[in-house]
Amino acid sequence: MKRFILSLLLLLPFCALAAPGIKNAADYGFRPDNSADSNAIALQEALNGGGTIQVMVPGTYKFCGTMLLDSNTRLEFGAGVYLRKSTDSKGQTASFAFMNRGASEGMWNENITIKDLNLSCNGLENRVPHPVFGLNGHLAFFHVRNLEIDGFTMMDGTPRTYVIHVVGFEDVRISRAHIEGMKDAIHFSSGRKFVIQDCIFKTYDDPLAFNAHDYVNYISEYGWIEDGVVENCYDLADPERGTTGFFCRILAGAWRDWESGMEFQRGDTVVSDGRIYRVLGPADGTIYKSTVQPTFAKGEQTLSDGVTWWMMQDHDIVYGVGCRNIHFKDIFLQKPRTIAFQMHFDKDKYSRSYYPGSAPPVQENMIFENIFIQAPISQLIKAKTPINNVKLINSMLNGSEIYLYDMQEGLHYDTTHILMIGTTFKGKGEQSILRVSPTRPADVKIIGSVVESENFVPCVLNAKVLQSDIQIKR
Repeated sequence: MKRFILSLLLLLPFCALAAPGIKNAADYGFRPDNSADSNAIALQEALNGGGTIQVMVPGTYKFCGTMLLDSNTRLEFGAGVYLRKSTDSKGQTASFAFMNRGASEGMWNENITIKDLNLSCNGLENRVPHPVFGLNGHLAFFHVRNLEIDGFTMMDGTPRTYVIHVVGFEDVRISRAHIEGMKDAIHFSSGRKFVIQDCIFKTYDDPLAFNAHDYVNYISEYGWIEDGVVENCYDLADPERGTTGFFCRILAGAWRDWESGMEFQRGDTVVSDGRIYRVLGPADGTIYKSTVQPTFAKGEQTLSDGVTWWMMQDHDIVYGVGCRNIHFKDIFLQKPRTIAFQMHFDKDKYSRSYYPGSAPPVQENMIFENIFIQAPISQLIKAKTPINNVKLINSMLNGSEIYLYDMQEGLHYDTTHILMIGTTFKGKGEQSILRVSPTRPADVKIIGSVVESENFVPCVLNAKVLQSDIQIKR
């Protein structure tokens, strides 16, 4: 009898065997041969209420609309499964492919996993305006804890939409991602405890952006970005498209309390009546004089002095944001760039992230370990913001430098401490390995390092050399 039952089980298709409590998306009507409208309804029905949802039938699935993920959701895709963003039957495009359900109300979700998703955005940008102001990603999350994205692939990222955008987070892990396209691959704003590992990037803009401050329509909440690890990641060369931006953009910001008579431009920030407000308006360099205090509780308003404000935040009020305690490890820089890691304030017609006279945020404890420069990169690290220390460990400076410069706006800088340990210096002739603006203090220790060529003369400009085991020209 036992042998007979076993024989029957072996005759059943493997896909029909499902563990108890697992939802098979095909049972809800999510199938490769269905329309985008039908698939959107079916997949959302399967996702409702969370649990483990599996998409295992191979094929390309068209879908439209934004798929909402509840807390305690695990979404798994099998081999040969591809999802393609599509317009609906009316020709409309969704804002996001996937979003946590609580995002639209600023509510927190937790315990969300997306595994082995192969997504094509199919040339479709997000619909504007977005359902959450400032959120801009094909995968978009606002207020999320314990988020894991593992085995994600997108090869056709669009010019205006980030691929993954996470704002207001705690405990995020992104691993085994392969992302190519035109815009940022992974864009973080406001959060703590994260790991990005085993990822391959080929993006025209920044592969990574840790923007604690951002353009007014690209961030939903202010807060520090902290306690993270980025490891075993590749910045691939792209000779056909070239590049703009940096391997990692690290953007800080600072602002003040509102006072009558202050002058603002688009994107400027103030604290007023216990809330954070930002100025809206065209990106044309117009300067607005504010004489009416913003005190409204929600949305946006144009006050009688002509200034249009957006009430951004009424909780966790801060006057400055940046990044701290971030460890970059085993990074392979294969794309020619002017700058690999840029720590800065924005200052253009689109955004001014440092309001004059504000107390500047000090970015802290940035570690760069096993950084391999495999393409022409003029500056490995360039920092306009204050930063307390930078550690470069077991890395290679291949004709590159670290450059600390100032804003020339009377901003005060405390001393930046730089440690280079186990660094291999490559180059020809006299070249700067560390350059500092005369107005900001810095010191450096160089320990256990190697100069490969006798013709290379490393130079340190305007920094105090506390210790060095190689000959330095100053």
